[in-house]
Amino acid sequence: MILKNKFDFLLKKRTYILPLIFFLGAYTAISTFKLVKNFEKNVEKKEFKPKANFIEIIENKNKTQKAWKIIAEGATSNEALEEIKGKNVKAEIYDDEQNVKMKVRSERASINRKTSNCRLVGNVEIELIKEKLTITSNRLNLIKDSPIEILDNVQFFLTNDHSKRIIAERAEVYQKEKIMTLFNILPSPIGDGVFLSGGQMDLALQNNEIKVITITNGVFVQGPDFSCRSSMLNLYIKDKKPSLAVFLGNPIAHQKNKKLKADIIKYDLQNKILKAEGHIKVF
Repeated sequence: MILKNKFDFLLKKRTYILPLIFFLGAYTAISTFKLVKNFEKNVEKKEFKPKANFIEIIENKNKTQKAWKIIAEGATSNEALEEIKGKNVKAEIYDDEQNVKMKVRSERASINRKTSNCRLVGNVEIELIKEKLTITSNRLNLIKDSPIEILDNVQFFLTNDHSKRIIAERAEVYQKEKIMTLFNILPSPIGDGVFLSGGQMDLALQNNEIKVITITNGVFVQGPDFSCRSSMLNLYIKDKKPSLAVFLGNPIAHQKNKKLKADIIKYDLQNKILKAEGHIKVF
């Protein structure tokens, strides 16, 4: 009888119990969500802990030679030590003889411990030691046993005052051959009022000096009083300055409302003289 009375009482009060159960369930769900979020925040905060400066040595395949060395301030590492990050970065890249081939400075760096790859980002400045050349960009990738990849607003300086330079979207530096290739050359100042663009630039060194630069695929040069298109251009360097542009591969020049075709067209950047050689035709 007592149980029956209690059961009847609960049935009469069911209109109050159901909302209460719903409220308790919602409260529990919200509390659980907040706990999970707080846990995630704490994990994120603890994931990268400040440490002292670090030096990271990456070895090449034979495990006996250094490929590069990274020094950064305020280095941080995740708990699994899979990635290291740092700022105010200085890097040294070695050749096969263990001499410093390149020095690099950047704002930030990130090293993946699993893949041994490194990314340098922000105002990247690259110095080729033996060649005494300077390159700047926004990003540089060091990939183990691969060409050094330079990306975003690549500028390769031909003169010490940086007035003559090659601007490209991407570049690769090869460790063994000591050759650099720039891809998608943007309008670049190579002389007074003379701008060069093209598809690809190959840089060859002779006795650690630049003697000639070869540009291929859609070469176009615009000067103050002429323009010229060709499939290939050899840009000769003298006294560390562009001195002569030699157009090859069906060159066509425009000057003073005239069209000039020849086997070879040359432009003297110092004296600003245009010359043609072989099967010359003027329209």
